[in-house]
Amino acid sequence: MYTYCADYVAPLQERIPASKLAHDLGLPDPNFLSRFYRHQTLTALAANRIFIFYGKAGSGKTTLMRRLSRQLIARRLDLEDFVLPLVFRYGNENVVGDRIRDVYREVLEHVATTHYDLVETGSELPDAVLPRLFESIRRRGLTPVLVYCNVTSAEAHRRNSRRARPVPAEVLEQQIADESRGTFRQICAEASVEILEVSTEQSIDTVVAEVGQMLSAGRVTFG
Repeated sequence: MYTYCADYVAPLQERIPASKLAHDLGLPDPNFLSRFYRHQTLTALAANRIFIFYGKAGSGKTTLMRRLSRQLIARRLDLEDFVLPLVFRYGNENVVGDRIRDVYREVLEHVATTHYDLVETGSELPDAVLPRLFESIRRRGLTPVLVYCNVTSAEAHRRNSRRARPVPAEVLEQQIADESRGTFRQICAEASVEILEVSTEQSIDTVVAEVGQMLSAGRVTFG
């Protein structure tokens, strides 16, 4: 429903009152549609930028991205949608190595053909994933921006251990190592991609409120 409203309802706000549109669609509550009229979409606010949420498991990137997508009526690509089929097939602890590469291969193919405002990616395989992701976004005349969700390794381990389906330890350790090397920073610098660094040590409600307010005000940089 959010995707439908983002694509078809929000653009109508200057032509059709919410009450009339709700009546025409057979909806008993026009307030539902009014929410989409009152808020600008992220696409309109962000000047044709696509935000890539990047970070290790437990960094809070998924929660932040999902909350922002609801608040700003943004279309998102969840990494979990591509991981879960492999988890069901092979078991959570076996989604490592080449199977992780398969996940990102599918993600890259999907981003190349479908528009998203927010895209999630983990911090493993930055050399293989980020350049192709940036290129795919730019090929469509859009600008990639990397949102780095930063959290300490200890906190990432703590959060990951409390998940219903924890990321395998070897995957998380690889993500931590890749982040420590700063490879993603070098790749972004070489590709002239802006990095927006967000500390997710604080509560997710605080992070969502701060980032959402910045974007709603038309600011597309943090801090």
